[in-house]
Amino acid sequence: MIIFRLTIEMAEKLNTTEKVVSQTKEEIIRESERIEEATLYSAKGHFAAAHLWSVCHIWLGMPTSVLAAVAAASAFLKSEKNMVAGLISTLVAALSAVTTFLNPNARGAAHLKAGNSYDAFTTKRAFSER
Repeated sequence: MIIFRLTIEMAEKLNTTEKVVSQTKEEIIRESERIEEATLYSAKGHFAAAHLWSVCHIWLGMPTSVLAAVAAASAFLKSEKNMVAGLISTLVAALSAVTTFLNPNARGAAHLKAGNSYDAFTTKRAFSER
């Protein structure tokens, strides 16, 4: 009778332990799914920011180059257009300063790298579940 009672008590403890392990496993799975979703959104956000900075780089760089060429060409004309050349040169200097300060190309590359890292993390997790 004593042995039977000990066996029942051991079985009850085992079931309680299994319930705790099962509950912990479910919590870990839920948390990993939450992290997976968060990394997905983070990757998408970084990809969007990378695109934005790439577009910014083009929109700042192209007018700067064109205006520099116009300023250089008008500087050679001997007329009242020298004032135009001065204004365009000032604008080119300002755009160049903004482009240098913001460095949109490097920012875009950094966001693209971060997005790829988040994406790789999500992909690695998806393959590790199999």
